[in-house]
Parts: sequence; structure tokens; C-alpha cells
Amino acid sequence: MKSTTDPVPFLRGCEQPLFLAAADEIERLRARQKWIACSDEMPDADMMVLTFAPDSSEPVWPASFDGESWVDDYGMELAPPVTHWMMFPDPPEVPA
Repeated sequence: MKSTTDPVPFLRGCEQPLFLAAADEIERLRARQKWIACSDEMPDADMMVLTFAPDSSEPVWPASFDGESWVDDYGMELAPPVTHWMMFPDPPEVPA
């Protein structure tokens, strides 16, 4: 059975460097996996991210914000309004 208890408070309470590093890494990974409201924060200019436009026929799409509008990797402006964005996940490790 999967535990739903958040390990971060426990790790921080241990005050050991290894546990604190583990808590930091958990929080870093969680932050990368969250949708961010455009009203709260925008990504750096021209950084490719995943976008969410709820009124689109394809609501999740890779795009970047050029300072004025959201554009896809061809430079075409996204028509429906983008409400949220998130960083791409880290790529999988591929054996050499």
C-alpha cells in the first residue's frame, strides 16, 4: 500500500545533511511538476515549456512566451488563451 504521508517534514526535522538534501531534492522535483498560473508567473522569454489552454482542441502544447504572446516552435501564435504553464520533465536516463 502506498503511503500518502509527506516525507519532507520528517526529513527536515532530522536536521542531518543527507536528509536535508533529500528534502530539498523532493521539493525541487515537485516544483518542476506543477502547473503555474500565468497570472502568478511567466517563464523566461523564449524558454520552451508545456502550456495549457483549456479552450483549445489540444489543450496541452509546447510553446514559449516571447514577451507579448505564446508561440509554438514554428513561431506561430497560439490562438486560445494560455492559462497555465510548466517546465518539461527531465528526460529519461538512456543507457549508453
